[in-house]
Amino acid sequence: MNNLAKHGLASALTLTLAIVFYVNSLKLPDAAASLPRILAVIIILLSFAMFGEAWYNERKNRKVQQESNEPIHGFRVFVFAALIALYVILIKPLGYFVVTPLFLIVALSYLKATQLWKSVLIALGFTFFCYMLFVWFLSLPIPMGLFS
Repeated sequence: MNNLAKHGLASALTLTLAIVFYVNSLKLPDAAASLPRILAVIIILLSFAMFGEAWYNERKNRKVQQESNEPIHGFRVFVFAALIALYVILIKPLGYFVVTPLFLIVALSYLKATQLWKSVLIALGFTFFCYMLFVWFLSLPIPMGLFS
């Protein structure tokens, strides 16, 4: 599968999920629906931009670009999907502010995306940002788990 097909498939999947996300936001009250709608529109625009960039690069580098046939690491995908499922299961009993930083640290370390200390900073910063936005500013309920 060439690079354009991979990006086309990824952008189609992202576009579909963003549309579902947007349609589901129509069921929310107006005060709570504005942020999900904005995010859905941003994701839709970015998915079109991703496909457009891939199409542009494919045309530009058609003769130069070599197709890489890297295998898909099925076990790695399975483990990451299991981590996501475990995250979703543990949010209610343990709480968002306990599970989210742990998930981010473990996921970023497992994917070897960054160094451990950067993963910890990203996890704590993201969790603090979510607390400030959803609990403090918007006063929305968050699963507190152990802290309730």
